[in-house]
Amino acid sequence: MLTTESRSALGENESKFIIGQSGAIQEVCGFVRATASNSAPVLLKGESGTGKEYIARAIHQSGAHASVPFSKVVGISLDPKSFFKALSLEGTIYVEEVSDIPVTIQAKVVDIFEEKFASGNKRLYPARLIAGTAQNLELHMKAKEFREDLYHILSVVSIFLPPLRERRDDIPVLADYFLKKFGQAYEKKITHISEDAVSYWRDCAFPGNVDELKSAVEKAVVFCNEDVLRLQYLRLSADKRFPESLPESVESLERQMISQALTKTGGNQKRASELLGITVRILGYKLKCYGYK
Repeated sequence: MLTTESRSALGENESKFIIGQSGAIQEVCGFVRATASNSAPVLLKGESGTGKEYIARAIHQSGAHASVPFSKVVGISLDPKSFFKALSLEGTIYVEEVSDIPVTIQAKVVDIFEEKFASGNKRLYPARLIAGTAQNLELHMKAKEFREDLYHILSVVSIFLPPLRERRDDIPVLADYFLKKFGQAYEKKITHISEDAVSYWRDCAFPGNVDELKSAVEKAVVFCNEDVLRLQYLRLSADKRFPESLPESVESLERQMISQALTKTGGNQKRASELLGITVRILGYKLKCYGYK
């Protein structure tokens, strides 16, 4: 089933869909800008929760299709007839988790594109096609679970969305963005997030990526009853049903201890290493691994 949202309903330009200042997300922005002037199919790759639909909307809003509908279809429920109809209309079609399209349906989708290509038309379809996946499609192709010809149709432009752990510099920016959104939604007059709360979030593993951070901010806002979102509200709202794995817990604890030691010593790595009971060399190695500047 297709769900359609017009530009007027969105009420935001493309920049509102991409939040962050890190090199990793700026590279994604570069791809979005590069695709704005054409209608080539785009394949968005990235872990669950990295914001593939947000990027699809950013591409839609930055291109010639911005004034026409943005339609979304879930891969597992894709219907060839409605898909063909959507392709024949102006706009953007976003296929969520394209790996879930049944193989029999994949063949019909390929037939649709091959038939149109054989007709000799310069432009295959009025609509722009964007697909997203959190799966390794190359492995799916080897297992004969995803058609190679469909992969090549979809991946004229391929964009990788980095996980949140590879763009930790964006966590404060994202958290502040979500704070404003949920503060308004829940009618809370929260002005900012405390430094220790930001530090806590920077040190979290976030296996659910941006979606998990978004949920964490919303829960904290619900518990917050003052104008500053403090660490205590993050801990109150933490979901204890899904604990981190042992490696993730160790990493989070190390990050927190290193951050606290550097704060106490004013950034002096020698003194911080003494507080932590490790050598300066090991501290330097861990700082590099964890992306500290």
